[in-house]
Amino acid sequence: MPICARSAELRNALTAPAAGKLTTLGFQIERDPNGTFVYRTVPVPARGRFRSIRISSDGRFLFAQDHLGITVLGVQPFSILFRVPVEDARFARFTPDSQELVFVSPPGQSDDSHVERWRLKDGSRVGFFKVPMFDCESADLSPDGRVLICVSPDGTLRLTDVASRETMFERRNFGRQYYGFFGNSTYTFPLGTIGSAGIFLSPDARFVLVQNWSRSWAWDFRQNRELPVPGILRRSRNHNWAFIAADRILLQQSWSARHGLVRGGIVEFPSGKVLSKAKIPPGPFYTAADPEFVLFPVFGHEPERAAAMNLVTGKVIISDFPGLDAFGHFYVAESAVGEVGLYEIGKGLQAKISLPYD
Repeated sequence: MPICARSAELRNALTAPAAGKLTTLGFQIERDPNGTFVYRTVPVPARGRFRSIRISSDGRFLFAQDHLGITVLGVQPFSILFRVPVEDARFARFTPDSQELVFVSPPGQSDDSHVERWRLKDGSRVGFFKVPMFDCESADLSPDGRVLICVSPDGTLRLTDVASRETMFERRNFGRQYYGFFGNSTYTFPLGTIGSAGIFLSPDARFVLVQNWSRSWAWDFRQNRELPVPGILRRSRNHNWAFIAADRILLQQSWSARHGLVRGGIVEFPSGKVLSKAKIPPGPFYTAADPEFVLFPVFGHEPERAAAMNLVTGKVIISDFPGLDAFGHFYVAESAVGEVGLYEIGKGLQAKISLPYD
């Protein structure tokens, strides 16, 4: 997969001011000449409403998630299909076969969370499973919604079958306190807690990689067995990486930025073979619906923005709000607060729709 990220174009795009002009009223505390503290209103940039906008793997559906629920839309025609009223859902995603929406709903009075499954063709809930999330410090849900991955505060790594609640795999003492130090100084400091871990899932729901500051671990759900972690991933566990396809991981290999970019590459998994090199933005990045793209937040702006980079052409898409995903020749983003826009790459906005908020 050839990569030709254009350094100047990417740097200019990431440092350009946000185009959005919407503002809200904020408050600033000042001291008047008499020494009294007073409040005055000041305009501040409007924040996007949607915490996540994602496209299904077949490009036919998308959802926009806000604080109060998840709205599912069809792409052709561009229209609202149904809305799921759920506050602060976690790990929302389309299943790899683009047939269902899955997510973890927050705990109720019993302190139990639930994995919910919603069928896209008719908007009906077809699954509701209690899961033990209260004991997870780090957690994620497999893309098919069938396995909960959890690292507990005592450092135990556990895979739980969602439907049966049975433990599929457990490793005690996976997490441990890891200490860093300053140069040759004897002063040390803790790097995260015992249950802190990064969890990385392949979009086809076959592989999971779990890593903390000192250990890496991998599992093949299809063969139901543990996998050796390639050396290049073990050596880079303190850098950013993410699955961009079923067997491809985009890996940051350096913290040293040049012209706003760092050295990275695409690694085949589980072989560990380096397929190509790349110049990528520093910081975290995320899986897009289309494996030719990678998503990443744009820091240093208010409000937070998001970007998508085409790994083949190096072209960059910038959104003024955090919600963004790309697929083929189009992408979706929050075009204004509470409004989702459908864009054709190179041609601009093709359709937009305001979404309910209740």
